[in-house]
Amino acid sequence: MRDNTTQKKRRPVRVYRSAFRMERRSSSSLFWWLLALALLAGFGVLAARTDGVRQLIVDRLQRRTGLTATVSSSRIGWPYDLVLENVTLSGKPKSSGSADAERLVLRLEELRLGRRLRRGMTVMVRGADVTLYTDDDGRTFPSPWAVLTDIEDTRALAAWVTRLFGDASRVEFKQVGIEWHDAEKRILTATRNLGLLSVPLRVPNRAWRYFSMSADYVQRAEGHVLAGLQQEWLVASDSSLIQLGYCVAGEYPVPEELEQNAEIDP
Repeated sequence: MRDNTTQKKRRPVRVYRSAFRMERRSSSSLFWWLLALALLAGFGVLAARTDGVRQLIVDRLQRRTGLTATVSSSRIGWPYDLVLENVTLSGKPKSSGSADAERLVLRLEELRLGRRLRRGMTVMVRGADVTLYTDDDGRTFPSPWAVLTDIEDTRALAAWVTRLFGDASRVEFKQVGIEWHDAEKRILTATRNLGLLSVPLRVPNRAWRYFSMSADYVQRAEGHVLAGLQQEWLVASDSSLIQLGYCVAGEYPVPEELEQNAEIDP
């Protein structure tokens, strides 16, 4: 029996190619994003050298430290760090008379502030001379920096670094000298060529910081000198401390020629 059911014929599908083509939006947006980033980077390089930006930096340093600050120059350095050069901090103890001049506390060759993708915030101090004083009331000036009179107090030193730079920053000191003077301007303690590295550690359920410190010369308050000091320790967020290592190359009394300290300029 013949099937009279009519079959619908399918028409052949013809594909027409248009002369118009859609460009990918990703490549276009990436170009403009990179261009904007380059412009911002270039603007930052130029702006960092201006007096206006330098004054903002000086104001921030003065609010942060409570001391009078000066910055000779500022620029952007590789890989995009804010570099401050020839920085000074000075101040006057509250117990001193109004006629007394300000005392130089810090003279710094270079301070670098930057951010890394994996390391986070980084701070590098190079070529610094710190001078601490004993005021008329017998207290150390500036008082927030009194911990630097005894760099072997690792717990207090770690707390000072964390409080000053934050608990997530990588901090490095290079070529730092420290002196603490009494009211007669004699040297009580001194440190030469101090190096310090402080790095946050990623540990499950607990935050730790690793510290490594070295110094060529450390003059203690009781009159002994340490040569070649090396220390390593860990500090947890709850102030727990683990001493990893401590050694010195030698220990001896302060040489006689150093006992007669010359007076320094105020």
